Amino acid sequence: MHLLPLSYFGPIEEYAYLAQNSHVLYEVKEHFVKQSYRNRCIVYGANGLLRLTVPLVLKSREKTAMEDIKISYTENWQARHWKTIQSAYQNSPFFEYYEEILLPVFFRQFKYLIDLNTQTNSVLKQCLQIDCTTEFNSEFSPYKKNDLRCSIHPKKETTLNLPRYIQVFEEKHGFHSNLSVLDLLFNEGPSALLYLKNIPITPFELM
Repeated sequence: MHLLPLSYFGPIEEYAYLAQNSHVLYEVKEHFVKQSYRNRCIVYGANGLLRLTVPLVLKSREKTAMEDIKISYTENWQARHWKTIQSAYQNSPFFEYYEEILLPVFFRQFKYLIDLNTQTNSVLKQCLQIDCTTEFNSEFSPYKKNDLRCSIHPKKETTLNLPRYIQVFEEKHGFHSNLSVLDLLFNEGPSALLYLKNIPITPFELM
């Protein structure tokens, strides 16, 4: 069974695994990994790629389990994230179709990051019509070679071959692969699920 990092509006490759599996586990027992998709996502705006980061309550020298990470609300980051997403995708074919489903996520203050990410994951599965059961792991397993918890990372190229699809600002800045699955959803709408199901995943990867 796949063990995935629990992401904030995670990348397309994460949702390819969800779309092609009936059951996956999410990692919550690991020490929080900084500068990862666990508290950030990448969207595509008029001026290029935009990184949206959830601010956290962290003690710089202490390692904290993912399940214990708290969100900081000293700034109104939720309104800023939503405004950025709205500005980036309001002219996409399907933004208005999913807007009302996604909007409540940005008006609820979650104490813990895993609760926010679980909610974004649930809403995205609903929008994408992904029928995959997700659970948290009960204990930490050491990292292995080609571990998805490590390979699904903003600083690493995906190992999956992700086909091109039409993006709003592609004519200005070119095609960008493996963004937040929000980008795929707003541009492809109901066809996004078929896109995810058709991404080639080897039998070894498709556990």
